[in-house]
Amino acid sequence: MVFAPHPDDETLATGGLLQQAVAAGSAVQVIFATDGDNNPWPQRAIERRWHITPADRIRWGTRRRKEALAALSALLCISDQHPRPS
Repeated sequence: MVFAPHPDDETLATGGLLQQAVAAGSAVQVIFATDGDNNPWPQRAIERRWHITPADRIRWGTRRRKEALAALSALLCISDQHPRPS
């Protein structure tokens, strides 16, 4: 089980370990503490705009969550994902 503060930490910090665990037949779980929506700076840079509204941050968090699930699916070659309810 990996506890990640926000999406991408699980891949950057423990991606290799997660792959080894799956290859050894272990069940793995990744739990995200947040969706990563409380840091507007990457969003400002990627979307090239300064003003970020609360709705924009929710959209950003949803995007980050989807990216994390896609990354885990590719990294671990799995398709059984259980994202948290919206």
